[in-house]
Amino acid sequence: GVLRISAPTSYSHYRLLPIMPRFFERYPRIKIEFNIANRNIDFVEDGYDIAIRLGVPEDSRLVARKLEDAKRGIFASPSYLAQYGTPQKPDDLHQHRCLQFLLPSSGRPFAWLVTENGQEREYAFTSNISVTDDVLGCVSLAKSGGGICQSFQYIVEEDVRQGRLVEIMQDYTRGQIRPYSMIYPQNRMMSATVRAFVDFVLEEISAKNS
Repeated sequence: GVLRISAPTSYSHYRLLPIMPRFFERYPRIKIEFNIANRNIDFVEDGYDIAIRLGVPEDSRLVARKLEDAKRGIFASPSYLAQYGTPQKPDDLHQHRCLQFLLPSSGRPFAWLVTENGQEREYAFTSNISVTDDVLGCVSLAKSGGGICQSFQYIVEEDVRQGRLVEIMQDYTRGQIRPYSMIYPQNRMMSATVRAFVDFVLEEISAKNS
């Protein structure tokens, strides 16, 4: 049969898909269908074997294996900062073009977080620029000088190394981490194919973060 995997766009492009060639070499007979989208799936109705999601599901019928803790940060391009200046504290962001991602499930803005006095709080703002469906659109806009984005560091680490983006306000995002998990139904017998995929991804992600 076909192993059906559901994963969000950002984690797929920057974590999952780049390691897949090694899986194909190790298991050339396994067929895989990837669903790459920012939406929650129903394992029974949609027929998926494994999903990768941000956070840990509260559903007791699901098994969750943590992949990694992803760090968040605030980023802008050197050209944007040269033109508009560098914000130093959360209140300064009101004078800047903050890029907003709208959650596909609800249409509500994905909350920016700032950390002050060791406590995380949501930073609320209005923006005349928003992106739906694919959060990577905010990153692309930021790289082109279109504004400031909040993103997970694994998405932008190469852009930061290459100087396309600069991390700012690090004192206000310190300690912001969120877990990514690989989940599958608890009451379903784990096939050898599913076990091979789960073990492989856990091994590869662990090695990448060691």
